[in-house]
Amino acid sequence: FQDGKFRSTACDPRGFSEAAYTSINDGDMVKFEAETTSPTDGKIQWTGVVKGNALEGSFLWFKPGSDTPVEHWMKGELKG
Repeated sequence: FQDGKFRSTACDPRGFSEAAYTSINDGDMVKFEAETTSPTDGKIQWTGVVKGNALEGSFLWFKPGSDTPVEHWMKGELKG
């Protein structure tokens, strides 16, 4: 999350773009959503929660030529 954009550096090798995200404050958490796209590998819809320095969420990867998205989860903490 930088300058109003969401980016997954793990997806850089597949050409996924950074994208605008939406967020909602919910107590001590921030819920977010974003959608990144790749010219060759489809689109990914991201949803998650940031609480303090921790992030947890999931994403749906819609690959070209497939009718069924692949679901993944993610969990991490900010290194400081």
